[in-house]
Parts: sequence; structure tokens; C-alpha cells
Amino acid sequence: MPELFITGFILGNTICAFSSCAMSPILYISASGSDTKSALKALCIFSSARVAVYILLGACAGISGRWISKLFDSIAFHTAMGIITGIIIILSGILIISEKKLPGPACRLIKSTHLKKSGINMAMMGALLALVPCAPLTGLLSQAFADAGGVVYGALGGLLFGLGTTASIPLWLFGLLTGFAPLRILTHPTYYRNFRYICSFLLVVIGMKYIIYVL
Repeated sequence: MPELFITGFILGNTICAFSSCAMSPILYISASGSDTKSALKALCIFSSARVAVYILLGACAGISGRWISKLFDSIAFHTAMGIITGIIIILSGILIISEKKLPGPACRLIKSTHLKKSGINMAMMGALLALVPCAPLTGLLSQAFADAGGVVYGALGGLLFGLGTTASIPLWLFGLLTGFAPLRILTHPTYYRNFRYICSFLLVVIGMKYIIYVL
């Protein structure tokens, strides 16, 4: 069982640390103009949602490991998760970009709604990215959870794997830095605004990548 945590930790600090799964929350924090406290809160919400999904997957695998394997091997599942995740990420980027482009009342309303729901956005992103099949994750879940001895055992395995991937040093380091550094380095409002727009644009690009990849 401890090997699941170790495997998750290795993936979270190597392959997954520099993938779109890690870049998406970091870019979202950057584009949202979050401070360090808000960045920490966003990363906690993102990571908690991802761990919760792994626990659920582990519990399901404890009931039927073969079903989980078939689910992650399904082309329809790959396609659906890729499209849904891509759309959510694209909408997040567009919303941030369009804040200043809308008329006064509309801008204030959308900005207020966006800030209030930023935690929901991060939770959705964390949950969906945990479900987007990738080669390392698919192989690991199919093999490790297939032998799960019941719901509790499977859920514990999912928890350990999730905690391992969550202990990603690059994710937390760059995530917190994006809430601290830009505000102090880019002191001119125009530079900081352009930085946020670039991050928003990159979010849209990543979202399109998820959709194009599965089509």
C-alpha cells in the first residue's frame, strides 16, 4: 500500500509536474490576479478535489477493478473527459480575458460572480483533471486498483495515491509564486494586466489542446 503514495509522489514531481494538469491551475491563479493567500486556498481546493476523485475511483475499483480498467480504456470516456475538461478550462480563460471588455454593469456582475465561484472553478478543474486519462495514470490505476480487496482498501489506495500526487513540489512552489511574484515584479498596471491576459490566453490554448487531442 505505501508504494501507491511513493508512485503518486514520483509522478507528481516528474511527469505530471510539467504537464497541462499542473500548468492549468497555475495559469488560472496567475490570470485571476490572486495574492499568496488566495493562491494557497486555490491550490488546496484543487488538490482536495483531485484526492477526492482518486478516493472515489479507488472505492469503485475495490468493488470492481475490471470495471475501472474498462472505463479508462474506453474511447468514449477519453473523449468525453477531454471535451468537458477542455471546455471548462477555455471558459475560465475567456471569462478572465473578457472582464475588462464588457460594459460597466456586465463587467462588475461577471467579475463578482467569477470571484465568488473561483473556488468552484478550481474544484471542478481538480476533479476533471483527475479523471482525464493519461498513460501513467491509466496504467497505474488499472494495475494497482484491480487487486483492491474491497471498498475500504480501494479507497485507502486512492487516498494514498492522491496524497502522493498532491505532494508535488513544483505545483505548490510555482502556484504560490504566481500569487506572490507578479504583483511585486510587474508593478506597472499595464504590464500586470498584459501578464494576466497572456496567462488567460494560455489557458484557452491548453483547453483547446485537450479537445483536439481526443477528437
